[in-house]
Amino acid sequence: MNDTLVELGKRPELGFFWKQNTGGARAMNDPDTIITYGLPGSHDITGLINNGHATRAEIEIKTGTGSLSESQKTFRFRFTSYQGHFVFTVHAKNPSENMAVIEGLISEIQSFIERTKCKMS
Repeated sequence: MNDTLVELGKRPELGFFWKQNTGGARAMNDPDTIITYGLPGSHDITGLINNGHATRAEIEIKTGTGSLSESQKTFRFRFTSYQGHFVFTVHAKNPSENMAVIEGLISEIQSFIERTKCKMS
């Protein structure tokens, strides 16, 4: 995931992207208490696509043959029903192949920008 964020960070014309943390941790004062954070099902990377009206994007990173969990599928459905742009990408297990996958993601974002660009009069 970090390599994807680094490459997106090199391309500010695409938008602004950041890691979206979700999970849980034990409370420091009570190890039996679990504190959860983030929105269940939300994806690894989120951001705003630079298409003139800042469309929200969600990017899920999986390795090999990974698939979406049920909570991620529910999140994707709700997110896209409100016109969010959902991108699902699978990274190759071999790091040398990851760059080709990342370039495909960048190409998809560029295509989305061209299709949805806000026309200035």
